[in-house]
Amino acid sequence: MGSIDYDELVELWTLGEHGDLAPRDGKVSGVRVATLPLWKAVRIVLTDWEPDSVRQKTAQIVPKGGMPLLELEEIRQIFERADFPGPDGQ
Repeated sequence: MGSIDYDELVELWTLGEHGDLAPRDGKVSGVRVATLPLWKAVRIVLTDWEPDSVRQKTAQIVPKGGMPLLELEEIRQIFERADFPGPDGQ
């Protein structure tokens, strides 16, 4: 991963009704939860969704340009490398 813009707006997705988050025809299949800064999406997946392992494991972060999809292991790596704002940070 090159340089990361933690304030970049991304889309946070999770498991859809068919259990599918794979890209199809350049689009993601699943449920779009929100559009928010990368740092906030990462923190939601790793902290807020931790008790719900299915939701956490199926989370994907999609940059506004579309691909690539960031899956749980990549999200963890971003979290470990970053100095994110605290819980009250916006």
